[in-house]
Amino acid sequence: PVAMCGDRARLLARLDARFPADAKALGLGYLNYAAALYEANRFGDAAEYVDPAIKGLIRGGMTDTTLFVALSSGANIYIDAGRPLDALRLARQGIAMANELLPEEHPFHGFAQGTLAKVLLQAGRYEEAEQPARTALDIMTERLGPTHRNTLVALHNLGVVQMRLGQYDEGIALMLARHERLMEISPAEAVNSLLSASNAAIEAGRDDDAMHFALKAAGLARELPGGDEKALRGLLTLSQRLDESGQPEAALSAQRCHLAKPPGELPHRC
Repeated sequence: PVAMCGDRARLLARLDARFPADAKALGLGYLNYAAALYEANRFGDAAEYVDPAIKGLIRGGMTDTTLFVALSSGANIYIDAGRPLDALRLARQGIAMANELLPEEHPFHGFAQGTLAKVLLQAGRYEEAEQPARTALDIMTERLGPTHRNTLVALHNLGVVQMRLGQYDEGIALMLARHERLMEISPAEAVNSLLSASNAAIEAGRDDDAMHFALKAAGLARELPGGDEKALRGLLTLSQRLDESGQPEAALSAQRCHLAKPPGELPHRC
């Protein structure tokens, strides 16, 4: 039962302490169970198993990437469970353990910094998030390359942080850089970056740029497979920009174009 999850996690933790030889296996078991609960949207229950999982892995002598992925995943679980202080504690633990266990050139230093930046961003602590977000991007760009998936996540997060801080020029520039890198890898995500840039331009009072980015996103969206969520968002954002600019008829036309598309297709001419 749901109410028993916390008690069961504490019981398993006591067993773990009595039988340290089994700690690693138990830690992995806790981790997998937490992941299953999380996938079932039982965030609070999943959070009860995070600390037993991490403690088991550490007591069992694990020092490979599984440990650092577990620390990051655990922080994300705590965020969604509404436990920001626990998320912050785990993110900082990840940085401390990376500094202790990993060679200086290991890319997981960037991964740990990125987790801390995300936790602070989610908590609305934007000024504190800026430095780890920037550090994560620098490390991942250098050690993983500019188009690696984790580098692109770090690029996005720093862009969001800068926008939240009101640094719109840098935030928009970062989103456009991400868009360019994604064009050959994931056009749908490239649409998302253009929409982020368009929204930031609106907040910055750069209405012409906002419309330009929305038009560009809609043009790219029309080339994507029908039913793609990001493509549809691109077309609807263009409608919103048109309405904001005092063109309600054009906005309505764009919406009708989206709604009238044949099943499985996005309209190429509207």
